[in-house]
Amino acid sequence: MRVDPLEARPVTLGRVRQSLDRLGHDSTVDGTRRLVIPGQRASLWFTLTGGQPTDSEPAMLSAQVVAHTRVPVAWEQRALTAANEWNNTRRLLRCCIGDACDDLTLPITADMYVPLGPGVHDALLDELMEYVAVSAQAWVTWLHDDAMLI
Repeated sequence: MRVDPLEARPVTLGRVRQSLDRLGHDSTVDGTRRLVIPGQRASLWFTLTGGQPTDSEPAMLSAQVVAHTRVPVAWEQRALTAANEWNNTRRLLRCCIGDACDDLTLPITADMYVPLGPGVHDALLDELMEYVAVSAQAWVTWLHDDAMLI
């Protein structure tokens, strides 16, 4: 069965993975049915919730970037200031500083949630996936170069 690339269709993790493949991003599926694009300084995770015929919620695509390096608790104010700067000057991808871990470090993540309702066509899905990947890379570079956190 041939699929019309201009037809809006429900979004599945399979379609997200196909889109990432078309864009040249290698991804794998982990044990909890999340897609991951591993990176040198951070990993980009995709999950999909809702969107089933029995759900009252539309499909929601979640993208989360997790920095591989955490910052010391002593840097909490510095990290929060940096996160606020990112969030006040950029859209969609939101920077978050997590709670202290047992080793007295703070995780740094960024996330984005996109409601996809009844679906999207392939070109729009590709555009969205490329935007997320480019934004994630820009965030990681910013954390390293400008914010000097990782």
